[in-house]
Amino acid sequence: MGLYKVRRVVGELAQDEVDAAALRSTWCLSDYPNVTWHHSMWDKEAGEIICLYEAPNEEIIREHAEAARLPCDEVREVSFIDPQEYLHG
Repeated sequence: MGLYKVRRVVGELAQDEVDAAALRSTWCLSDYPNVTWHHSMWDKEAGEIICLYEAPNEEIIREHAEAARLPCDEVREVSFIDPQEYLHG
């Protein structure tokens, strides 16, 4: 399983639109049992949402986005760096 950063260019959104998108994503996840949505960060000023997913590949991330009717402008495999490992090493 890989860890993926997903960039979604959304423009200006109201809170209820973000909530609706999150709900659609959550509902669709039941069809993708090997995909885990860890969290998202909404940058209102930039008009984008950055999400972190765990999945077997990029293609399934894009399939999930299409099923949930979410933009999926960029998908990159990333690595997790835990600062606790450096503080208590």
